[in-house]
Amino acid sequence: IIFITDQNNTTGADQVTGATWNGIACTLIKYANEAGLSNGNHVFGCLPGADTGTFNAVMNSAAADIRRMQVTSYTGVNQSLTMDSTPGAWGSGVANHTQSITTVADNSWLFMMGTVGGAAVTAGAGTTFRANSAGDYTVSDSGGAKSPAGAYDLVWTYAASAAGAAYFSFAPAVAAVVAPDQSSDLIIFE
Repeated sequence: IIFITDQNNTTGADQVTGATWNGIACTLIKYANEAGLSNGNHVFGCLPGADTGTFNAVMNSAAADIRRMQVTSYTGVNQSLTMDSTPGAWGSGVANHTQSITTVADNSWLFMMGTVGGAAVTAGAGTTFRANSAGDYTVSDSGGAKSPAGAYDLVWTYAASAAGAAYFSFAPAVAAVVAPDQSSDLIIFE
């Protein structure tokens, strides 16, 4: 499965209209707004079982407001865009955030992405960063499969600031999920 995530400067209504991988439309999994600010964060799921190789990821917007985009791929996952846990979102103006995610299947992975309004973010216990740009745009996961099924945490540590993120878990196909490939790219639009 491929996740395309973004941070955008939404002024008023959300301007992002979709994402594609290799020219094929992806599915919005969750949108999260940064509390107190106009920044929005999207997670799109793309093409379970997608062909391997080098392809273009495109984020579509009605306005020039996309600031950062990350593509992360996982192999060995359930070939469905139905996530293991119900996708959720949070927005906060306080320091630090611990997000508990309850998995349904054994060997599921946790995923959380979002932004903190300019504050540097560090990974807490049980959390691995896949992208951490400019200190505030973060894509993270559990760094490995969680078993048995149950509640686990992803932890971000930062100074008090407006923040928001989307989160969920995803299950393995049969065997444990393989870590994200090292070809994940972070693209920054400044």
